[in-house]
Amino acid sequence: MLVEGEDLAGMLGACVQFTSSPRVGESFLIPFGESRADEFGAAPGARFEVVEHDGSFAALMRAVEALRLIGEQALAAGQAPICVIIDSMPAVQQLLHAWTYERARRSEQWRRILLADPDAEIDPARSLWIEANARHSDLVAALRRIPGYVLLTSHGRWQVTGEGRPVEGAREWIGEHQRGLGSQVSAWVRMFRQEPDVLVGLVHSDPAVMLAPKGEPRVLAAGWSVEHLVFEVLGFDPAAAEVARVTPVKVDRSPVVIAAEAMHQGTKWARLNELRLEAEPFESIPIPTGRKNEETPLGALIAALMEERAVSDPAVVAALEESILEAVTAEDLHMVGAAVRTVISRGQVSRQDKQRLAKMFEARMTHIRAEEAERRRAEQYQEAHGEPETGGEYGEPDDDGGEHGDGAGDGEGGGYGEHFDPKENERY
Repeated sequence: MLVEGEDLAGMLGACVQFTSSPRVGESFLIPFGESRADEFGAAPGARFEVVEHDGSFAALMRAVEALRLIGEQALAAGQAPICVIIDSMPAVQQLLHAWTYERARRSEQWRRILLADPDAEIDPARSLWIEANARHSDLVAALRRIPGYVLLTSHGRWQVTGEGRPVEGAREWIGEHQRGLGSQVSAWVRMFRQEPDVLVGLVHSDPAVMLAPKGEPRVLAAGWSVEHLVFEVLGFDPAAAEVARVTPVKVDRSPVVIAAEAMHQGTKWARLNELRLEAEPFESIPIPTGRKNEETPLGALIAALMEERAVSDPAVVAALEESILEAVTAEDLHMVGAAVRTVISRGQVSRQDKQRLAKMFEARMTHIRAEEAERRRAEQYQEAHGEPETGGEYGEPDDDGGEHGDGAGDGEGGGYGEHFDPKENERY
């Protein structure tokens, strides 16, 4: 719900009062900008926790994500839905505005201009404004995924002339929040100091409750409350409510851009794994490698980089070594091979350790196959002669100076083969 209004019209107070409702669970207030959260902490019945952050957009997004998890835990435990209040959205808009100008200031074009004229008026590129709007949309989408009540405060004013008087016959309300925010909320309230508060917009399945698309705002009764609006007017039922399904728009990047990020020396294995998924539609497209006239498919390029930049987890590698040495049968060893493939797919084994484990695997498989061949030969001898063969155990010399196990290393599984090929730039 968006609760906006004139300065000192009581928007935050209305939101804080809602936290006293027995139908509301844990409540959290995220102050942004010049919030007056501390002043409302002692309000009668108010019960909310102030969420501390460093004032950055990234910190705001992290706080929203953390509250989403808290809301999901409360829902799973059968508790009342949580309440999240952000005070205020114009401060978020100002942050994104400042971020856009700072991005422009750091660009090569504007660095040159400001070097010649430090007082030059910066005009950010349209692409930067688009990115700022996308960030705001990401925030709203994250808020809509919270399983609980979300209240957003904002400020606004009537359009005035240069002399400070209302425009005659054309009173237009100017909200200080992001344009379009009103269309992204379930209810939109506007509060005034000297005029009745109004319900500007409402999303409801009952046409009788909905406001006419182009109708006048509905005047709210004196003494109205957010609680009454939520539970009586909107008819909100926590037991039947569902979290909004939000699918944010994502623009595909070109294969060249993906490859450039992948080949950057600072790109770690975890990020390469994300790029591998992003590149799936373009995996067969040839990409210049930087060497003269050399190209490679994007998918193979990222797979090779993942193998090259994987970093071993010593504990994981040690456990695999022990499992290989303790394997008694070929089936046991194949299970170890599956475990090796799994940890490789997680980037927990470097290329060097991968090759070393492959040699250990092959040596152990050869040993197991030789033992199996020796057992078969002994069984055949006993079946033919009616008694077990006498002589040394496996690996000791025969009379002719050779060793038992003429089939050592033969048959499937003598090496990783299709199970584990250290030379193959496989798609993890």
